[in-house]
Amino acid sequence: MNQENPTLYYGLASHQEALNQATQVCSVFGHGVNGCAINLLMETASAETQLGQYPDTTPSNGFGLNQFDHVGFTDLQKRTRQQDKLLLSNIWGYNLDALFALDLADDPVLSMICCRLKYKLRPEIIPATLPARAKYWKRFYNTELGKGTEEHYTESANRLLYAPGAVMSGKWS
Repeated sequence: MNQENPTLYYGLASHQEALNQATQVCSVFGHGVNGCAINLLMETASAETQLGQYPDTTPSNGFGLNQFDHVGFTDLQKRTRQQDKLLLSNIWGYNLDALFALDLADDPVLSMICCRLKYKLRPEIIPATLPARAKYWKRFYNTELGKGTEEHYTESANRLLYAPGAVMSGKWS
């Protein structure tokens, strides 16, 4: 597969653009104690939408590159810290309380932001290894009721992010 020119959805122009956005988002909202937040955002996008290559056609199932549903988005709006809402508004011009989950559909930056903010609500440290992050994703993002598996997460990340020639190969795995 041509890693540089796949067909992409959710408003994403390239995998490098996704990495740049994840990097920018983490520079504002934190990289986590282990410095692995960029990995977590990119791996989540890989598991949820195959890094923008899988169009979810199920109405209201999830929106955007990182697949937020209505319930998760409403929870994010209620529980996001005011200081993070102010950063979001000051840096990107978004008012989290005025948005809808559907607004993430074709806005990969907003999707990465919301993904990072959701993980930031967790007091647990973002794990340093891919297998541990797969467990973390399953527990706190995909949930026990979600269809995703830790194996799917790990396989997607390895194939789309860390394989030779992939956007994060040789970095951060």
